[in-house]
Amino acid sequence: MIAVDADEAGDRYADVIRATWPQAGRVDWPSGQDPTDVAAARGLAHVAQLIAEPRDEPQRIWILDSGDYAILDHDGWSTIRSKAPIKARLVRVGHTPAEARQLLDMVPPARAMVCDPTTTGPIIWSHPPKLNTWRGLGTEIEPGRSFGVLSDLLRHLVGDDEAGVKWLLDWLALPLASLWSGKGAFRTGVAVVLYGTQGTGKGWLGELLRALYGRHWLTIGQSQIEDKFAPAELENCLMLVANEVASGHAGREAATLNRLKSWVTEENIQIRAMQQRARMTPIAFNLVFCSNSLSPVRIESHDRRYTFFEQRRPIPDELIDRLRAEKRAGWPSARGLLAALVLRDVPRQMMKPHANAARSTQLDLCVASDEAFAAELADLGIELVARHWLNDLAIRNQMAPAPHEWRKHADGVASLHMAALHAIYSAWSKAHGYRHPARASTIAEVIIRRVDGAKRGRPTVDGTRARGLVGLPFGPRDPAPAEPKDGSKAAKAAGGWAN
Repeated sequence: MIAVDADEAGDRYADVIRATWPQAGRVDWPSGQDPTDVAAARGLAHVAQLIAEPRDEPQRIWILDSGDYAILDHDGWSTIRSKAPIKARLVRVGHTPAEARQLLDMVPPARAMVCDPTTTGPIIWSHPPKLNTWRGLGTEIEPGRSFGVLSDLLRHLVGDDEAGVKWLLDWLALPLASLWSGKGAFRTGVAVVLYGTQGTGKGWLGELLRALYGRHWLTIGQSQIEDKFAPAELENCLMLVANEVASGHAGREAATLNRLKSWVTEENIQIRAMQQRARMTPIAFNLVFCSNSLSPVRIESHDRRYTFFEQRRPIPDELIDRLRAEKRAGWPSARGLLAALVLRDVPRQMMKPHANAARSTQLDLCVASDEAFAAELADLGIELVARHWLNDLAIRNQMAPAPHEWRKHADGVASLHMAALHAIYSAWSKAHGYRHPARASTIAEVIIRRVDGAKRGRPTVDGTRARGLVGLPFGPRDPAPAEPKDGSKAAKAAGGWAN
């Protein structure tokens, strides 16, 4: 086999050699990649690598249990379903078509491609072997390098909350330090949710995470969250950025909320590839949500999976200019930030979210209709809460049966039938914008837990005995003080307002 330049000089060399070995085959080096050109441009070591390609190329090809072929190149593993591209590669490095077909029949098997950050070796020699996609972080560490522009970005995103900056740095540091030290992936169990108006700089955090994690960073949208994603990308991901999610809407399906919960905390999730049955797959990524929605992710009471940061101020133009210059330069400050993060002393394990005003706001926004109704009932009493129902009846020109729908007792509590309770709750939900009211049994149980003295019973109301609730407050729990008749000091002392 003769490997010569693809030019006139190569033709002359081939003619001379064939005079001695008439059966010798010829392989042309691609233009600009012949030994002379490559040695002048990239050194003799690269020439040796090119010469070894015919021998090494078959060793970089494996067949997976899924039937796909995996090929190792300078960027890591990639998969190909068809044999034709692989045959072309083998022929390109010097094998005949017959040899290429024979080599494909001898390709070694591997179970799957996995991301194992405990080693940078391309093959995990288990039984059967697995192919490792981990090739290290997206950048190197450079201790002592300044990263002031990135610190300013993080401080702006958390609303200049110094405690929030420390929490976010700790959250970034733990997974990166674990990866850099070779201990493997680390999941914090808490997702970061950045929300606010457009132009506040949320997208720049995604760019920074891409520089830190390299090919193990992934961004998805709402459609991918709803089960339209590439499974292999999710398995290879160590930092997931979800852009423009809006799972806090009242009508959002519970399945999406449950999927987000599992993505944040579970070690394995269910993945369903196209035309295949679902399978459980280990995941190792941490999660960042970025959204312009006022309620980006639905959060339940006592839920510890999400830390919220709200930013309403647009990112300053001066900071944008610095970030653009940083991006054009290839994020050199990321090397300094990475060094500071992997060497950072983190005194916590991040299992608790950061408590701030943004989290309190989200808890208030995401209160379920039954919880909100029970709270208002406890504060105002059934007489005032039922006004929405009475208004509906008046609009429809129906007789208001309110005096006969509940029974007021001498001690200031009321009894109510279950049918009337759910009718009042449904009207209240409609007036407050809730599109999916709970069932009667559910709202009754929530009221019993939230309203002091409320319990199940069979009250007699207007001569009819039926299932319902007793012990409900009839009027406000803390009635407003009576308005004073004058502006005297005595009236002010009693808590009234003087005119």
